[in-house]
Amino acid sequence: MSENAITRRSFLAGSAGVAAVAAGAGFMSFGAWEQADASGTKDVESHTAYSLCNSCSSKCGFKGYVVDGKLTKMIGEPGHPHCEGTLCGRAYGYASIAYSEDRLTDPLKKNAKGEFEKISWDQAYSEIAEKVKSIIGSDGPEALAMVQDPRPSGSYYTKRFMQALGSANVYTHGAACNMSKNAGFTQVIGAGDYLADVENAKACMFIGRSYADAIRPSQLHALEKAHENGAYIVLVDPRLNNSIAFADEWLPINPGTDLALVLAMSHVLVDRGLYDKKFVAEQATGFDEWAATLGQYTPEWAAGITGLKAIDIERIAVKFAECAPAACIEPSWRGAYGCSYANSGETARAVACFNGLLGCWNQKGGALFSASVKAGDVDKAKFPSVPKVEAKIAGQSEYPLSLSGMGVNVYAAQLAKEGKMRGLFF
Repeated sequence: MSENAITRRSFLAGSAGVAAVAAGAGFMSFGAWEQADASGTKDVESHTAYSLCNSCSSKCGFKGYVVDGKLTKMIGEPGHPHCEGTLCGRAYGYASIAYSEDRLTDPLKKNAKGEFEKISWDQAYSEIAEKVKSIIGSDGPEALAMVQDPRPSGSYYTKRFMQALGSANVYTHGAACNMSKNAGFTQVIGAGDYLADVENAKACMFIGRSYADAIRPSQLHALEKAHENGAYIVLVDPRLNNSIAFADEWLPINPGTDLALVLAMSHVLVDRGLYDKKFVAEQATGFDEWAATLGQYTPEWAAGITGLKAIDIERIAVKFAECAPAACIEPSWRGAYGCSYANSGETARAVACFNGLLGCWNQKGGALFSASVKAGDVDKAKFPSVPKVEAKIAGQSEYPLSLSGMGVNVYAAQLAKEGKMRGLFF
């Protein structure tokens, strides 16, 4: 642990000290503290600047307050779709990263004792470049791989850098986050993800997902509005998460059994003829074969696996059919079926199929496909295009159902363990 790390004991001791000082000074509220802080900075240079938070890949917009060149406060930008004027706790603490005593400012290299010691940037760049050239010379560029930062800048430059070296091995963090979910959705609906129109929904189910504990304030705003509008909100989660304040029901399901629940709800809709027959007839392929397999997945069968009551599974499925098409299962993220379980991909497929039974795709209050926005290209004269590498990313043949745009980065790690992948950038 770092010598500067905050422990529970030191945090409580520090908090007590701050409270005592504040009480002695005659003010306790944040507003009073802010006013006192401002009164002591009249003669210093201050201004505001707009930027994007880099605490996660949501990149929420904010207005930064800068005093004597130091970022002191961040306020969410009302016009940014991910924050709508409110930042998450992670973002409010983001400014401290730049001024942390533990922030790395120099490259570190492991010495003969196995300890990291500081070296110069020139030495670091030189040694890395020589090692990369050596690997390419002996094993070819395909012996190099990179696991990229998911933020927009990282995803752009990592791919350009590796393609310039001649390697197709650019992996995202997906194998530890959302690979199974995105791959499963793609196999069923042809898109890796979708948005739940929570604000306008009549019914919405969240599987292992809690907007009240998440990092996009705009999603919590939408859930709050849905609750105010009388939407039927169901939380499927082993935990009693903080979104319960806006929910009508909590299903404390056994971990990893979400697939059984979704299959049983699908059984109820098909068995009772409560699905959107017009949508299925016009848009679905292979429905008859899938419907035939659903006969075995009864609510009673699912109850023995999930720990939920069969009567509740049946009742909730009927309720969603009644609210359709302004109803859907929200796409979730990592926790429930992003990549956490052996059946995560199948759970994603089942979720997409259940939403199809509701006929909710691209319907108000349902499940929406959103258009992606691309930034303009760079100046071709200054930054000529890098030739696209023809080779496939390592692992694509071994894992054909994975998304090649993400890559199975744990496979790259396995190749490194076997000595076949000689260089890895993270």
